[in-house]
Amino acid sequence: RALRSAKPDIIACSLSGFGQDGPYREYTGAVSVLMAASGMDHLWRRRAVRAMPIDGWIADWCAGTGALARAYLRRRGTTGRVVMCDFSSEMRRLSDSVFTSEERKRVLYVCCDVTKPPFRDGVFSGQMMGFSIRNLTSRPAFFAEARRCGTSAGQGALLDLSNPRFRPRRWLCRF
Repeated sequence: RALRSAKPDIIACSLSGFGQDGPYREYTGAVSVLMAASGMDHLWRRRAVRAMPIDGWIADWCAGTGALARAYLRRRGTTGRVVMCDFSSEMRRLSDSVFTSEERKRVLYVCCDVTKPPFRDGVFSGQMMGFSIRNLTSRPAFFAEARRCGTSAGQGALLDLSNPRFRPRRWLCRF
């Protein structure tokens, strides 16, 4: 408002993933909004899910609202179960609405720190994480635990955004 009073003809835009007011207004969401707007997140999730085994226990680390888990459960031919791991119990409440009653039977939600997960060795035949690696307090601790919790022949998929090293691509990512 102060900016508008100083320059009335200015056009200002405020992008918020969770709205300008309400309980989640302080959460950042621009990356999620941009990915969703581009449609790329859907394609990346589909590719990550194809890398997962069709059966067994699948870990969805930093699961959030369950976008990867949902994509896995809706993949044709899968019979596996997904363990959604996230430190936020609020995310469980938010994720409940995205699954059908049949899908909910194949989901287990565990509220935990993914750098100290409460699982036995070699329990997961597949592990996935979407757009969360940058938020971890210790990447080495997470990778050590993921290795411990996975089977020796297990599959993994890690989706995230980075700044490309190749200059033309880095320039394109600014938009």
